[in-house]
Amino acid sequence: MKYLFTGGCARSGTSVLTKIIGAHPQIVLGMERYNKLCHKKSYAITKDLFLKGRFLKMEEGDTFYNDFFMFPTHHDIPDKWNNARYVGVKYTQVDEIIDELKMSLGNITVIYIYRTVFEVAESWNRRATEGKNWPATKNYSQAVHMWNKSLSSIKELIHRGEKIICINYEDLLFTDKPIHQLFRMLDLEMDEKVEAQLRSARSRSTKIKSRKGSLTKMEFNFINEHAKMHLLQEFNAMYNIMK
Repeated sequence: MKYLFTGGCARSGTSVLTKIIGAHPQIVLGMERYNKLCHKKSYAITKDLFLKGRFLKMEEGDTFYNDFFMFPTHHDIPDKWNNARYVGVKYTQVDEIIDELKMSLGNITVIYIYRTVFEVAESWNRRATEGKNWPATKNYSQAVHMWNKSLSSIKELIHRGEKIICINYEDLLFTDKPIHQLFRMLDLEMDEKVEAQLRSARSRSTKIKSRKGSLTKMEFNFINEHAKMHLLQEFNAMYNIMK
């Protein structure tokens, strides 16, 4: 099998992207399956981790959860494993470890989702207020810093020739644009399970969006001043496969 990773700045839609792509019968994607081992400071990714027996067996130090089947997207992984052509995981900061992944695994493909900085910042604010596994300091200002860093890093990697497929969050979830191009780039046929997952994700996202909060004028101005807005324009014009 080939190795596939999904990533993006936190709160940019990496989970929903992974669910959609992971619905394909020939793709196995773990939801943050090896988060602790992927972290740059404690990097310990090896090919053995992507063998069926190990992938399905949770071990202490792998990630932040201990029940593989707590994610519905993992439920059919054992049954489709033998026919899968790709195996991998979601890791939001995949841009930080691409060199390490290539050394450990060889050829890899990365699918990167990006979102407008205002939406990301609002989501960071909301999570900081909720306080569930999300410190209060990770608010809109930190979101801008991480958004700038993430997109800048991916742009640099693309320019040096890395295989990174970019998808705009708004195009994925708030339009009726098809995503066949993504699977053509993976040399796979589009599948009805993916279509169904995409329709479901788009329906849920429209309902959720109406319940979101808003940024204050001060927060909005801060973002306008500090976010590298040209990056979003460049990604939309040059890298987004759904344009």
